[in-house]
Amino acid sequence: MPVPGGKVPEEHPLEGVVRHLGITAELQRGFPELAVVGRATPGCANFFPHVAAAVVRAGDATLVGQGRGAFAYPDFARDLTERGGLNIYRVCTSCSRCSQLLRLGRPAGCVVRDSEVYKVPKD
Repeated sequence: MPVPGGKVPEEHPLEGVVRHLGITAELQRGFPELAVVGRATPGCANFFPHVAAAVVRAGDATLVGQGRGAFAYPDFARDLTERGGLNIYRVCTSCSRCSQLLRLGRPAGCVVRDSEVYKVPKD
């Protein structure tokens, strides 16, 4: 279900992940000296570290960024290195509310994970 003001996607979100990974790989192979940053999209949820590792291992990108998923889980890198994994209750839910905040010109963050910050005041 899209956020208010958004539209229903024309394709499954994982189709976009596959397309993005393919474009990133094509760029990296075409310009091996260039540092290409791929992305482990929120659509990969708690599997994004595995996707990122596979992309880098295959030479399909130099490194992988997290993007809006970092709003939901800013400590993901620390948890990966110190705990050896993610807390699945902290990963991005792909609700796109952060994108809605950006469209409204408001400071963006994770509406789901930081509900105290983004709660609607009661009248």
